[in-house]
Amino acid sequence: MQANHNKLTLSDPSILESIQPGSRKKALWAGLAVIVVVAIAAMIWVVVGLQGREKEFEADLQKRLELMAVSQVQYIDNMLDTVIEQSSRVINAELFRLYAAEVHLVQDDVALLVSGSLPGQEGASEDVAQLSAQLPMMQSLLTEFTRISGYLAGRVVNRNGTVFIATDASTTPLREGQMTMVQQTVASQQPEFGPLRPSEQGLLLEAYLPIFPPESSGLEQQPVAVLLLTKIVDEKLKALSSNSLLEKGERTRLLQKVATGYQEVVPWRPDPLQNVRNFPAEQKETLPFATRKALDEDAQAYSVGRQVKRADWWLVIEADYQIAREGLRTQQRSMMSIALLLVLVFSVTFGAFWALLLSSQERRSARHFKRLAEEIENQRQLLDRINSTISDYLVLKDLDGRYRYVNPAFAEAVGRAPHELIGFDNEAVFGYDTARRLEHSDQQVLATGETVTFEELLYLQSQPHHLQISKSALKDAEGKITGI
Repeated sequence: MQANHNKLTLSDPSILESIQPGSRKKALWAGLAVIVVVAIAAMIWVVVGLQGREKEFEADLQKRLELMAVSQVQYIDNMLDTVIEQSSRVINAELFRLYAAEVHLVQDDVALLVSGSLPGQEGASEDVAQLSAQLPMMQSLLTEFTRISGYLAGRVVNRNGTVFIATDASTTPLREGQMTMVQQTVASQQPEFGPLRPSEQGLLLEAYLPIFPPESSGLEQQPVAVLLLTKIVDEKLKALSSNSLLEKGERTRLLQKVATGYQEVVPWRPDPLQNVRNFPAEQKETLPFATRKALDEDAQAYSVGRQVKRADWWLVIEADYQIAREGLRTQQRSMMSIALLLVLVFSVTFGAFWALLLSSQERRSARHFKRLAEEIENQRQLLDRINSTISDYLVLKDLDGRYRYVNPAFAEAVGRAPHELIGFDNEAVFGYDTARRLEHSDQQVLATGETVTFEELLYLQSQPHHLQISKSALKDAEGKITGI
């Protein structure tokens, strides 16, 4: 705010001429420039708004898809936990555990339980004969359990893969995949679930549950047999795709890992297992929310996935990219229309105001502003001369305590140029302790609106100065405090 006689002031002839008839063209171009600025500001508003809406849209979609994925995985986990809970009636029954342990001890003679002794070997093993006599009862108990619990079939298999109890009275050898699952169950000592497989009755779920020997048997507590249960699960899996929370373009997809990759389970189709191409097999436990290719096509989709804990399955929720963004595109069009309308309204309003201003107030405004400009210029020059020559320190601070103006005397006292101090606060100039002392009087002025005068010892450029400091509230036309 130092005096600068090279600056244009309100009394400068070039400013006064800008409202004269000869300068209408320049003023018109200035108005058009303002309209262009408004249009650019509107476009920036649209771009920023669209970016914000898109982030909000994707955040909401991510949260909803993740919640659905978690709930669907919980549904599957509950289905598998139910199988384990029901099977505990067999695998934890002392009768089955004891029988399985005794069968385990006869080892190679297990086949004789079903086929009987070969000619010439009728007395080969009394233990086998006793177990063979008990076999019909064990089959009856397992059959009754599967019937009541809703299972299609049940088998008890020893550690070598030989079936010695079967509800269908069949001793058909296990398939290669079933034998692998039996070995995996024995090794993990935990319930395991094999891949779903199609049958004439529907999709079959195979559960493999370890049977441990009784503690009184003296055997090591490792599985001596595996209970293999088969259950039809078409209806339960169909419930995944009929989730009422799914919106248009969204679908639930259940995948299972097989030797060739991943298959989608679609029990409502004639071929209920469909190979998928685009599942990222390297994922572990969680498929994070992202835009990626759909599982069976090249179209983009939003997707999120969770792995089923008890089986090598994945639950993926997909939302078609184009369909999911329909609402967002509608919002985008609305925002662009609003921005265009605002620019149009502003342009029309500005044009009408400009015409009215030029036609009715041009000469009166010119005379008024000329007198006002002369008065302001005289006052400004007077204030500049006073502020440049006064030895007292003069500072103007905003409500945040930051300097908005300092006179040359204050700037010289603290060893800075005036423009360098703009934006500083007391702490930046005097240090923390002094700033805290001065802050009390600031708060007093802001609270009361009255002038506060006090004496203070301040160090200016490392030299002590005893100062009398007066602080007053700076108020606007409405009496509101705007600074000190």
